[in-house]
Formats: sequence, structure tokens, C-alpha cells
Amino acid sequence: MKCIFSKIKTATYFVVFSIVLVIVITVSILLVIDHYLKKEALIEAREKAELILDRNLSVHEFYSKELKPSLFNALKDTINKSYFNPNWMSSTHGIIEIQRFFDKRNDFGYYYKDAAINARSAKNEADTLERRYLKKLNKLGDVPAKEGIIEFNGKSHYYLIKKGETMKKECLRCHTNPERAPNGLVKIYGDEKSFERMEGDVISAVSIRIPLSKAYERANNYLETMSLIIFGLLTIIFLFYTFIQHKLILLPIQTLHKKTYDISRNN
Repeated sequence: MKCIFSKIKTATYFVVFSIVLVIVITVSILLVIDHYLKKEALIEAREKAELILDRNLSVHEFYSKELKPSLFNALKDTINKSYFNPNWMSSTHGIIEIQRFFDKRNDFGYYYKDAAINARSAKNEADTLERRYLKKLNKLGDVPAKEGIIEFNGKSHYYLIKKGETMKKECLRCHTNPERAPNGLVKIYGDEKSFERMEGDVISAVSIRIPLSKAYERANNYLETMSLIIFGLLTIIFLFYTFIQHKLILLPIQTLHKKTYDISRNN
């Protein structure tokens, strides 16, 4: 009888071990899946950030190379040196306005800024992170883009900051000193902000922050579904294995043991 109890105890230990093993395997698989889902969310955020930044840098380039030269040429006989219209003479203003229209159509909640130190518009004034990057740019000449995860407005965001515009010769009239700048510009922005620039200065860093909450929420929902599926499959496999083990191994051993015991007691 002691041997029978030993067999039952061994079977119980095996069942407990198998249950623990199923849980450990399930948790390990889910941790790996969670890691790659979060990694994929960051890759997707970076691709979005690069796309938006390149798009807006292209807007700056369009203003500088196409819009302003053609309009200056067309209006050279009708405008004077005091004339200033930010809608077509300032690409930064244009992007702010485009962003405003975009925000009305889209609630994605991403943050974009042509960050500058001593910016004319308060919306473009660099924060601590952007200011540090800009100072490094102007000191070293060129540095790699900076990226990472930051808490912003109480939520996790992927952020990317990279080199923006450099001061071009044709832009110096509006950025060297207030006396040279159009009166219309000084009237709108004042005579203190964004002057004393020099050709070749890095005047802005393009900064974007992509909220990760929605991506993480989708990842968590997917993880919950996967956890149920994986745990269900492993449980079925475990039950099937336990049934086979009991039917083909434990039951014959118990039967053999009983017969052996009966023979030993009664020849």
C-alpha cells in the first residue's frame, strides 16, 4: 500500500510540476511578445516622426526655393522694403498655420515644433530638451538626431529632434538687426526676437513627439488575446498529455502493481 501511495504522490507532483511549467512557458512567451510589440510601436512611431519632419522640411525648402523667389519677382514693382506678409514670406509661420488646420482634422495628438532659441513666435520657443540640442548643434556644427521616450502631458511619447534650418544669405535682411528688417515684420513680432543671426547659423531644430498610448493600448489588447489563446492551447496539450500518461503509463503500472501484490499474498 505504501508503494501505491508513493505512486499517487509522484503523479500529484508531476501534475503540479506540469501546471507550473505551463504557467512559466505562457508568461515567458507573453513577455517576449510584449517586448516585440512595444519595440514595433517605437519603430512605427519613428517612421511617422521621420515622415512628418521630412514633409515639413520640404515645406521650408519650397518656401525658400520656389514660393518666395517667384512672388518677390512678380511683386517687385508693387511692394516696398517695409512690406511684410508672413503667410508667404515666413515658412515657419506657414507651417504653424498648416499645423493649426491639421489639428482641426486630426485628433492624433502629436506635437511638432520648429524649435528655436529666442524665437519670434512663442509657439516655436525651444524647451529645455530642444534648447540643449540646439546649443550642441551650434557648438559642434553637426550632431546626430536625438530620440527616446519622454513623459509629456502625463503620457508616454516617442520624441525625435534633428537639425532644422540654417540661416541663408537671402534671409539675413529679416534676421540681422531691426533697422534692416521690414517695418511690417517689426510691427508684428517686435524688434527683439530672432535678430543677430549670422549666415550658416543653425536657427532651428525640428522636434516631434508621437504619443505611444494608442499603440501601447493596441499592443495590450493583442497581448490579452494572445495570452488567452496560448494558455488555452497549452492547457489542452497538458490535459491531453496527462490523459495519455495516465492511460498508457500510470494505469498499467498500477494494475501491474496490484497483480504483483495479489500474487505475493496468495500464490
